[in-house]
Amino acid sequence: MGHPVADIAQDGHSAVLSTPAGPVRADWVVGCDGAHSAVRKAAGIGFPGVPLVEGFVLGDVRAELPLPRDAVGVWVLGEEMFSAFPLPGGVWRFMAPAPGTSVRDVPAFLTRAAQRHAGVRVQPGQEWAWTSVFRIHRRLAETYRRGRVLLAGDAAHIHSPFGGQGMNTGLGDAENLAWRLALVSSGRAGERLLDGYQDERRPVAEEVLGATSGLTGLVLGESRLARLVRDRVLFPLMSLPAVERLIWERASQLRTSYARSPFGKRPRVGDRVPEFAATGRFGWTLAAPRDDGCAAIARDALGDVRWTRRDGDALLVRPDGHLAWRGTPEPAALGRALAVMLDR
Repeated sequence: MGHPVADIAQDGHSAVLSTPAGPVRADWVVGCDGAHSAVRKAAGIGFPGVPLVEGFVLGDVRAELPLPRDAVGVWVLGEEMFSAFPLPGGVWRFMAPAPGTSVRDVPAFLTRAAQRHAGVRVQPGQEWAWTSVFRIHRRLAETYRRGRVLLAGDAAHIHSPFGGQGMNTGLGDAENLAWRLALVSSGRAGERLLDGYQDERRPVAEEVLGATSGLTGLVLGESRLARLVRDRVLFPLMSLPAVERLIWERASQLRTSYARSPFGKRPRVGDRVPEFAATGRFGWTLAAPRDDGCAAIARDALGDVRWTRRDGDALLVRPDGHLAWRGTPEPAALGRALAVMLDR
């Protein structure tokens, strides 16, 4: 609707949003409105944290540069750093720490940084599409849910951009919350199913916040010892193929698991099982030896469920690709498990 949210009132059955255009009533409200979330503030959810870096600058410039467009470039020299990110349409996003720099001075600052660190020159008069000055904060919402208000993405957590995990963390929030909210809002599940959203996703955000904060301190070289470790240990290690793969797996979050125990037969409930996840649709999958009564039970409880053949135990896979249930392919066993999961 394009109207800012001024306040939110809840009555236990719905939420009413106050906007300049008048009140808007909704069964559920999901705040995906960024670090300065009006929804989070209106719901009275705290957002504690600390600033990590006092000043950073960003700028998008349209320019022809002799840099590869299939990789992000990062140059580090002492306490200085410069990054260049290729964007579509011949645009480059530059980023560098620059405490005390005003938005007006960002193009000149980044032009000098590009020349000094990357050895490339941005010609005078090039089109700067966007510039910004910001501080890096580490903050995590006290709760992801208050009544009928839920948070996702930057409204729930913000952290250093080092490691590039912000978007993946937010997308993980969205797909985890989507299937839960769909079942609850359609009446197929009780509201307690939503509690699992925070139980699974907030620990992931805590881990990302800790990892990116530590990486920021190392990359920026906040002390002489940190710079020594960075230059002599960290950077050489990051060039090893095995370490590069570990970094990719961690940053992509494709190995994220919600399993409650590290033990047990794999895949465990909560593990990601992409080989059985639905493709081309956001839906459930039942992998079992045959399409018998189990498929009917799953469809009756969940709606659209795709069946695929798998020998051995039956697997019920959530729309976000994580395992919801594993057991003998018997309708009664699956029915009992679904009743508990859906709080029915």
